[in-house]
Amino acid sequence: MNRAADSEVGEQVPPPLSSPRAVSSGPPVPYQRHSLTSLEAALSMQPHLHRMEKEIMELFTVLEVNGWTDAELIEEFRTQSARPRRIKLVQLGLLKDSGRTRRTRTGRKAVVWTLA
Repeated sequence: MNRAADSEVGEQVPPPLSSPRAVSSGPPVPYQRHSLTSLEAALSMQPHLHRMEKEIMELFTVLEVNGWTDAELIEEFRTQSARPRRIKLVQLGLLKDSGRTRRTRTGRKAVVWTLA
């Protein structure tokens, strides 16, 4: 199958998963390395990264109250992409594990994240 021929003109086609670039230097967005659709979704999120990270930081700064769990962030932003963005902010040293947990809607314990 010719992947380039199947794509629209001008569309960025991610490298095949066997490509060294796909494995070693993929997009800065977390993705499942075994899944082409996950890689494509990660590439599609790149233009929005700065905006979403900024919005998450604003949420923590303005409405931190008692911190936020990943489930609460996902509900607030209405996207699963909130968790990988929170992970990135932790890696940057902007957010941290508060040492506390809070129950999710399903009754499971979830880490509460706060400003670092």
